[in-house]
Amino acid sequence: MAPGHCHKGVCRAGLLAVPGKSVGDMENHPPGTITWNHNDMTSTEERLKGLGSVTASNSESQCSSFEFSDVDKSLENQVFSYDIGFLSQFLEKEKDHYTSVWSPTNPIGQREAREWLRRLWVLKPELRGLIWKGACLAINVDKWYACLEEIRACHSLPAPSEDEKLPVGTGSNPVFIVSDNVIKINAEGGLGYSAHGLGTELEFYDLLRKVGSPLINHIPEIIASGFLVYEDGVYRTVPWNGKGMPDVLAKYYPLELSYANSCFPLGLWSKQQFGMDGSAESSNRPIWPYMVTRKCKGDIFAHVRDTLSKADLLNLASSLGVQMRNIHLLPLPHGESLPEPEDNNVKDSDPPEWKQVISTLNRRKNNIKKHLANWGGTVPTVLIEKAEEYLPPDMSSLIKLVKDDDGDSVYTFPSWIHSDIMDDNILTQRAPEMGSLTDTKSTGDGDLEKLNEIHIIDFSDLSIG
Repeated sequence: MAPGHCHKGVCRAGLLAVPGKSVGDMENHPPGTITWNHNDMTSTEERLKGLGSVTASNSESQCSSFEFSDVDKSLENQVFSYDIGFLSQFLEKEKDHYTSVWSPTNPIGQREAREWLRRLWVLKPELRGLIWKGACLAINVDKWYACLEEIRACHSLPAPSEDEKLPVGTGSNPVFIVSDNVIKINAEGGLGYSAHGLGTELEFYDLLRKVGSPLINHIPEIIASGFLVYEDGVYRTVPWNGKGMPDVLAKYYPLELSYANSCFPLGLWSKQQFGMDGSAESSNRPIWPYMVTRKCKGDIFAHVRDTLSKADLLNLASSLGVQMRNIHLLPLPHGESLPEPEDNNVKDSDPPEWKQVISTLNRRKNNIKKHLANWGGTVPTVLIEKAEEYLPPDMSSLIKLVKDDDGDSVYTFPSWIHSDIMDDNILTQRAPEMGSLTDTKSTGDGDLEKLNEIHIIDFSDLSIG
C-alpha cells in the first residue's frame, strides 16, 4: 500500500517488473553482478515462472541474493519472496503517503489503509514488530512519530501509550490522538497552502473569541500551534499563534505577502490572495505547520450514522444547521485595501468584497478537468469532459442582489465557509442508555440538549463565498 508503482509491479510480475532491466541490460550483466541484499527474509519463499533464472544463496547471514541469467536460456523456475524487506527495495523513495496520488488499483483508500493499520496495531500486539515495519514503509510512520515526540516535548504533553503510536485513519494529514489531545501535522498541499491554512484557522478562532460567538463551544479548544522544522538531522518546534511573521518561514519559504504587516499576515485575505495566484509549489520542504487541540467528546458521525433513526438524524441536522449559521454570521476580518486581482474576467463593476472570490472561482473553473482527474478515477472521464458545461460562463453571475431593510437592492457580504463539512468532521455525543435522541419518556429537556450537542472539527480549509 506504499505510494508508487514499482513494488506493486514486482509483486505481480516478479523481477521482470524491475525498471531499467530490459533485455539489453540483462545481456550486459553476467550472472552474479545484480543482487539485492537483505537480512530479514523470514516468510516462505514462493516460486514464480519468469524470464531467466534467479538462484538463492544458502548463506545464513545473507538469506538470499538474486542474479539474472542470460536471456537466451530456457524458462526456468525463479526463486522469489514477498518478504517485506525484499519488496521495500523497490519503493520509490520520493513518494509520500500524504502528498502523493493514491494508486487507483489499491483495494482500499488512504484513510482506510491507515485505519486498518491502526486497528491491527491495537488488536494484534504480538505482530507489532511487523506492523510497525509495514507502517514505516507505507505511511512513513517513523518520520511522523518523531515529529509527534518533538511537539509533545515542546508543549509538555503526555507520552503516547503503545496503542497511540500510529496516526488515525481520518483526514488528509498525519493526526495522532494522545490521551485527550489531538496532534495534527499539516503535510498536504505544500508549505504555502498549509501555512495559510493554519494562519487563517488561528485568525478565525481569534474572531470567535472577540465577538463572543456561541460556536466557540462547539469546536475544539486550541492548546498549541506552530511549525516543525527539520534541519541537520534533527526536528525542532517553533511555536506560533498566527500573529506576526515567523522567521523560520522567511528562511525556508520567502513568501511575498500583501498583508505582511497585518496582525495575521497568513490570515484570510492573504490566503485568498495566495489562492488567486495559483502558483504550483514543491511540497517537500523541511517544515510543517502543526496544531494541538483538546479532543472533543463523542464519536464522528461516520461511525454512528447507521445506528441512528431518521428522527435522530433530523435532530442532529438541526443542531448542525444552528452551528453552520453561527459560522456564516461571523464577521470577516478587516481588510484595509484589498489588492485588485489580475484577472481579465473580473469586472470593475463587481463588488470589491467579491472580486477575490470571483477570481478564485474563475481559476478553479479553468482547472476543473485536471482537478477532477486527480481524484484517482472516481469521476468517469465522460463526465469530466462535460464538467465545464455545468458551470456558468460568467462566474460573477453567481453573486446576487438582495433587498435590504429599506427595500433597496444591495450586494451581500461574503460569509465564512468551512469547506469540509463531511461525516468525519462532525462529532456527536450520544448516551445509548438514555434511549433515542427523541425519546421524551427516557430523557428530560436537559438530557436532550446534551444529546443534541455536536462538535465541528478541522477548520484548515476555511474560505469565503
